[in-house]
Amino acid sequence: MAMYKDIALAVEGGGMRGAYSAGVLDVFLDNGIKFGACAGTSAGATHLCSYLSEQRERNKRLDTIHSASKRYMSWGNLIRTGDFFELDYCYNQIPRVVDPFDFEKFRENTAETKFYAVATNLETGGPNTCSHAIWTSPKTWIRFALRHRFRS
Repeated sequence: MAMYKDIALAVEGGGMRGAYSAGVLDVFLDNGIKFGACAGTSAGATHLCSYLSEQRERNKRLDTIHSASKRYMSWGNLIRTGDFFELDYCYNQIPRVVDPFDFEKFRENTAETKFYAVATNLETGGPNTCSHAIWTSPKTWIRFALRHRFRS
């Protein structure tokens, strides 16, 4: 394992453009590469959650299999709920039932690696940065990452 404590990894957002980043993160996992800090925006924050939970190919499944579900995203969801993405499916069903997220491994790794999620403030246009240090629940991180992935 290689830990680069003095290096921070930044992962961009951009929805499906994040698929490339997801593959790079899997290569880091394969080679035991860790960083002192990780920061992501939108899809980048979501992909970092899977990286920090050491769940290889989870991002690939999210971007290819789960995103194809009408429960994940659809015009029907938008008409019924006002959200293009079904929030309960994305925030609760996928990480807890469909494709379980390793909350314990995430918690363990973010004790060693600082994790920051960044989203655009709709009022100011500036960045809002949230550190894992202000939240105690990994579920909150998943919700934040997914929410801003779709609404940033």
